[in-house]
Amino acid sequence: MAGPLPWQEPPWRRLMERKATARFPHALLIGGPAGVGKGAFVAGLAQALLCEDSDEAACGRCPGCRQFAGGAHPDYSLWEPEEDAVTLKIHQIREMNQAIFLTRSRGPYKVCVVNPADAMTPAAADSLLKTLEEPPPLTVLLLVSHRPSQLSATIRSRCQVVRLAPCYDEPAVGWLGSQGIDAGAATTLLGITGGAPLRAQALAGEGALEEGGRVAAEVRDLAHGAADPATVAQRWCKAGLEVVLPWLQGTIQDAIREVFDPSGASRRRGGAKGGTGRLSLGHDLTLLFDIDTRLNRLGEALAKRHSLSQNSLAEQIAIPLYRAGDGGG
Repeated sequence: MAGPLPWQEPPWRRLMERKATARFPHALLIGGPAGVGKGAFVAGLAQALLCEDSDEAACGRCPGCRQFAGGAHPDYSLWEPEEDAVTLKIHQIREMNQAIFLTRSRGPYKVCVVNPADAMTPAAADSLLKTLEEPPPLTVLLLVSHRPSQLSATIRSRCQVVRLAPCYDEPAVGWLGSQGIDAGAATTLLGITGGAPLRAQALAGEGALEEGGRVAAEVRDLAHGAADPATVAQRWCKAGLEVVLPWLQGTIQDAIREVFDPSGASRRRGGAKGGTGRLSLGHDLTLLFDIDTRLNRLGEALAKRHSLSQNSLAEQIAIPLYRAGDGGG
């Protein structure tokens, strides 16, 4: 039976109270950073809405729950970018709109999930807006987004916003413990992933913490002119960009924090003080913010399954660090 992850209990409970009193919103915008478990939350919510025997969470036993678990509930649909595409196109949203207005087969609600909603083309978003303005009864639209602010204000205003916030402490640490990750490692991994427990779990492979120290040392060496940018970029690619990028982001963000707070007290949770060994470019905030922006864009490209080359990493990250530090002469 699907349900919320431990750190999602407060928003889940509020929604179950709305369901129990038959005051459930016709549209929800479920937002939060990647790795906080939006998919699990939405799946549990959809099953709860389609359950035929419970006023709150899904019972897991009724015909509706069994159909949902088997991926064959006639009143549920999931709309995502087509294979090898990164956008939701207008023809998909038009198909969804048509499905919404069909008579319900058996469930208490008809549930449609749009994920990620910020991947809709402008034309697709306009098509969805018409349905949001005049939704059919007993229909719930669940819009999922890493970046809700990228949706138009008009769409956001017609949805009740549910924010799944990052979690750095309990219950995320406890949940990671149940996955075999000790508390100290969990705290560090939650710090480097910005409080995203599922990303922390994915990053917890063999040697993950050692990789963090290695990346911090490489950034320091680049800034001191003691490493070759092309060689470092090659190692990052070999280590795996999905592993290296979070550590790169954390290292650069810590360098930014140390400019404003040399004591290190404001460093990310779980980060070791002095991990970058005081970058020689530590006061070049323009460069640090620029690199942080580049890393965010690289992370978005990686999430969209774009390939990132060694040359791209060298040109965008390693070479600017080298030139700005002692290596720039």
